[in-house]
Amino acid sequence: TTPGQSFHIAPTYDKSHAIKRYTVTADYALVHYDPYEDLVLEDKQAKLRELTLEQKWKYESHLVNKAFSKYYIIASGRLWLSHFPRRAPSHFMWFASHFDQIFRVYTPHTHFTSLPPQEKLQSLVDGDMENIKEQKERHLKEYRSKELTLELKAVSCAPRVFEIRNFLSQVEVDYLLDVGSNSTLVESSVSPGGGSSETTATTKKKRRDSNARSSSNTWIPRSASSILDVIHRRAADVLKIDESFLRHHSTHDDLRYSTSHSISEMVQLVRYKETEQYKPHHDFTYSKIDSRYQPVRFATLILYLTSAKEGEEGGRTTFPRAMNAEFHDGIGIWPEAGKAVLFYNVLPDGNVDDWSVHGGEEVLNGQGEKWIANLWVWDPVMD
Repeated sequence: TTPGQSFHIAPTYDKSHAIKRYTVTADYALVHYDPYEDLVLEDKQAKLRELTLEQKWKYESHLVNKAFSKYYIIASGRLWLSHFPRRAPSHFMWFASHFDQIFRVYTPHTHFTSLPPQEKLQSLVDGDMENIKEQKERHLKEYRSKELTLELKAVSCAPRVFEIRNFLSQVEVDYLLDVGSNSTLVESSVSPGGGSSETTATTKKKRRDSNARSSSNTWIPRSASSILDVIHRRAADVLKIDESFLRHHSTHDDLRYSTSHSISEMVQLVRYKETEQYKPHHDFTYSKIDSRYQPVRFATLILYLTSAKEGEEGGRTTFPRAMNAEFHDGIGIWPEAGKAVLFYNVLPDGNVDDWSVHGGEEVLNGQGEKWIANLWVWDPVMD
């Protein structure tokens, strides 16, 4: 929600009846609804006795979460938007202490500088990805550069946002554009938490809202080709996560893995036509209070496949709550083919980062199409 938005609580049997109404303000962004709080003690105890053990446990868990949120805002100055207790992220997080701070990452998963023939770009299976040992002999090395060092530049400290120029080579950009252009694109949807996800798009109820998000997309698995596999390995190096966590596993014999499922979603290729946009939203969604692991999108990596002129209005990725030395009312990042933007959706203490709200500005007439690729990594498992 954003300041100015209103909503109400209604019973499941009559959604037109508003039990309680709320209007969100900048100082009143988190609300709690307790159906029993206004009851006298005897009536409240009677209502609680009607609950099943599971329902009572959930109710009491919400009360504990509400109580913790009061201590949290006093200690941190931020709203507690997760479920207590939630552990700190299990993955590495880059620390941004000042604007324009530079971190360098060497990766053996170098750029493709020429496109391999089609017969060498066939789909991979899990065993293929497990057997590619690039430390000894880089896969398809005759089509790739010899070395690659990437630079992460901090453009915001809160939220933590980093630019990575030349994350993709032009060959890789053209390959992804070709894949997207030859795929069936569907109208983009949003999830209840504001973001979009592979799981939302495939296994959960879709919700399309053209007022909030107007674009088209498709999903491409890591196993689609060696180029996609290398991009994932490079992303893992930037995130300082073992690349094997970004693919499925056929067995549970390795104790590093708590699940056989990848913790990254498929790559989402997104096309914005002129006048299309994605209004400010969060990428994280909210897990259920009884979820054992409380999975959440940990990091977002946006890959730009088209460019816009710097200083030109329209088409930027905006972070309206971010600040740096130049801007105090949000920052905007101009698309540049091959560039990546990394930001975290959670804080080091495990709470989701409310300041990570971001959006895609409207693509203006005359700018042509805007293409991006999204890669989302979860913690500790993918929901």
